[in-house]
Amino acid sequence: MKMTHSLILSAVLSVFSAIALADTGHFAVSGMHCGACAKSVAAKVCKIEGVEKCDVKVGSVDLTTKAGFSIDAKKVEELVTAAGDEYKVTKSEVMKSSSAGAQPTKTEVKNPEQKK
Repeated sequence: MKMTHSLILSAVLSVFSAIALADTGHFAVSGMHCGACAKSVAAKVCKIEGVEKCDVKVGSVDLTTKAGFSIDAKKVEELVTAAGDEYKVTKSEVMKSSSAGAQPTKTEVKNPEQKK
């Protein structure tokens, strides 16, 4: 019985540690006006290596990585623009996870071309 509890606890801790080591990112995207726009962007950004969850809607991209992978905001911006010249990341927010139980760090970048 104790062995079963230990195995269950070990499995639960493994799942939580994998989730805790995943990076997440939110990108606001201008120029996307319809579902076809979102599909074009998704066709590019959802193929990034290590991305486990990719949610692209009109005006935004949300990414979550697998444990051990990180989000490169510059790469996401390049792929968004590669999907169509009219698509531009206007704001990005990446939560970087770290090991040893430290709190994730938040990086927010505004596109320098964005009007203030």
